[in-house]
Amino acid sequence: MLKALLFDLDGTLLPLEFNEFIPGYFAELSRKFSDIFPDGSLPALITASTDAMVFNDGLQSNSDAFWSDFSNRTGKSRQSLEPLFEEFYRSDFSRLGDGVGSWPEAARVLDDAKSAGATMVLATNPVFPRLAVVHRLAWAGIDPSRFDLITDYDNMRYAKPNPEYYRQIASDIAKPPEECLMVGNDAGLDLVPAKSAGMATFMVENDYSVRDDGFTPDFSGRLEDLLELLY
Repeated sequence: MLKALLFDLDGTLLPLEFNEFIPGYFAELSRKFSDIFPDGSLPALITASTDAMVFNDGLQSNSDAFWSDFSNRTGKSRQSLEPLFEEFYRSDFSRLGDGVGSWPEAARVLDDAKSAGATMVLATNPVFPRLAVVHRLAWAGIDPSRFDLITDYDNMRYAKPNPEYYRQIASDIAKPPEECLMVGNDAGLDLVPAKSAGMATFMVENDYSVRDDGFTPDFSGRLEDLLELLY
């Protein structure tokens, strides 16, 4: 019996293609930190340190993995840079949502699923701080309080597509993986590793779907179709 629903964000609840979002994100970061990284190296440095989160072995939080790697690469301390990054996410990041639309049905599906008694998890790839995730939820028109757990780079020790990311979620919400359903639009990032962790999978069929010919999800359909599994 399904007792927990895990939702991806980009391409699942929010009409946003992550790879199209990244250039604007890096442009805003580079502008914000042009006095500290005047040579334009910041995007490459952040990309490399993000890889440290993707390959995190679980011995530390993703944020610690990022900052340890980033400090080593830049020679600048976390204590000096982290407050500046927090200010960026507080005051500048929201501009990246200009022009990003929303799917009104996403909020309705979440409300109905929560009313059905499911434990709700926002299982967005935890490579951003909470402030950035909350902004992206706002772009989607979704209240963060709908979720019992929101994964971010402070509270997670793994990242997609590591199956351990999904096992940590199951442990954190005190539900066995077989009672969890991962809902996502990307087979490789969302569904294949969730299945490896013992979870059921639901492929969201929309313009952002990324399929894997070698993988068959347990369920598929429009986002609102998953409600049929709960009633």
